[in-house]
Amino acid sequence: MIRSLIIYCLLTLILASCGQDSPSDAEYVELTPAVYGSLVNNFPASAGGNQNLDKTIYSDEAKAYFSLYSDGKLYYEITRVGSGVGEWVEKDGYLELTADTGLFDMILKIKSKDNKTYEFHYRDRFGFNVVQADVKNI
Repeated sequence: MIRSLIIYCLLTLILASCGQDSPSDAEYVELTPAVYGSLVNNFPASAGGNQNLDKTIYSDEAKAYFSLYSDGKLYYEITRVGSGVGEWVEKDGYLELTADTGLFDMILKIKSKDNKTYEFHYRDRFGFNVVQADVKNI
């Protein structure tokens, strides 16, 4: 009986510790096309790829830079990973960025709490991360 109780308590503790570590989606507003349109370059990726000129959403903290294009493509530059191309889509009120970096499959979400400030949500080898993102060249 005591052994069963101990096992039950351990399993409960393990399951409770596996809970969601990301902020609730209820804390975020839906990114509408009018809002996320200000983050997207109005030309296809084949005509862009210049971080100094294109609209770029970035985080100096994460050392990650993303330029989104009207054809659903993106260009990324991430310190220690390199640069490359990927895709973005609007999904359930946020933007989802994906790319095969050669080291890992990148999946990053861009969310907003007020349609004026943005955050990157992603997992890495250290766990779930949320970092403030800024936009330049708007």
